[in-house]
Amino acid sequence: MLSSAVLALGLLLNPGPTFPDKLLGQWTDDPANCGREDTTGMRITPTAVQFYEATGTPTRLTQESEILLLADMAYEGEGRRWTEVNSFELARDGGSIRVRALGQLMVLEKCEAGG
Repeated sequence: MLSSAVLALGLLLNPGPTFPDKLLGQWTDDPANCGREDTTGMRITPTAVQFYEATGTPTRLTQESEILLLADMAYEGEGRRWTEVNSFELARDGGSIRVRALGQLMVLEKCEAGG
């Protein structure tokens, strides 16, 4: 059986799929929430999507086109764990995104840097 230190080292050396830079940052349906806690938006980091009550980690990312990314996600939140396929469709100008996740279709605007 592998020790937790060996498993952690393996994760550091092979972190798994990462989101493209153009998707990183805070996305919201209300620009007044930029830089604050947002119960209806999300934050994308290189290795996770954080919603108000759930965080997802990509297990596989597929770039379908210049603007469409499909993501096999492993979620955890509110005492549950589940998997689902999400889609992230970036507007050509990069200012908004259509996201299918958590059983919803969301259209969100990108917050300015620091948001």
